[in-house]
Amino acid sequence: MQPAMQLARMALLVLSSGTLPLPALAGQATLQFAPRFALRAGRRHPTSMSTLVDKDTDDGHGESALEFPWISLRQSQDQTDTRSLSVAQMATKVSRQHTLPRPNDGGSPDIVEFAMLCRTFMGMNVKKGTFEIDLVLTSRWKDPRVAQMVETGKEFANVPSDVPKSKMWNPDLVVTSRDFGGVEILTDFIQVSKAGTVLQVTRMLYTGKNIFDVREYPFDSQTLTVLITSASAMLDEVKLAVIANTSAKGVRPIAFDDKPFLVDSTNQLEFEEISGALRKSRGRFDVVVKRKWSAPLKSLS
Repeated sequence: MQPAMQLARMALLVLSSGTLPLPALAGQATLQFAPRFALRAGRRHPTSMSTLVDKDTDDGHGESALEFPWISLRQSQDQTDTRSLSVAQMATKVSRQHTLPRPNDGGSPDIVEFAMLCRTFMGMNVKKGTFEIDLVLTSRWKDPRVAQMVETGKEFANVPSDVPKSKMWNPDLVVTSRDFGGVEILTDFIQVSKAGTVLQVTRMLYTGKNIFDVREYPFDSQTLTVLITSASAMLDEVKLAVIANTSAKGVRPIAFDDKPFLVDSTNQLEFEEISGALRKSRGRFDVVVKRKWSAPLKSLS
């Protein structure tokens, strides 16, 4: 039988079964088809298998292959998947090694206290459903490990706000009710104590999303709401609580000076939100304001 005819029959066997028995390579690798093969233009009845397939058998993975005229010898897909999974697991392991666990890791949730202060009210846009304030977010939590960061003979130490997570754990509090691009950090300050307490104070220009009801304009009242949560921890890891008896929360007396609103009341609280697998502890800051009824009249005068 002609060699070309033998090759043609072997090709039909491979196309029908998907495999080609090679006893010498058994247990070492699996024969698979080359990723690209096609009849060359103008050759409907090729005289050899070399004209049946495209010589280019590189699939872009950069793996070495033992090339035959129509097949490539590569590692089995199962081995490739196992290798990729091992790399992913290794990356996760390395990431965890470089992140300090929370103080009460494996136990009850760590308590993170918070307080929010409105320094200045800069205005609201009823049509866009936004308001702008100068906001100070204060958070506090216990972590006995930070005591070693304080020099001997001192009670407190200031640390950079971008201290690596491998050096100090942080609950990663973020404002969630913001407009797109609505947070500009002005200052971020962290202080640790010998007693194992961490205090973080973040000042930001905040643009929040809000729903306004102006049906009673110009005698309307509006509630400005700011929501916060941990960006990296669930309810079973971090639970928020309001700092009691502190001047670092509420509204500064001059925050609404020269503005068409008066502060009616403020409130801060913690609540839990469960949405399917999403379980979060959140903090809420409400500022209820009333419009000065004389403001619209002045605008008409």
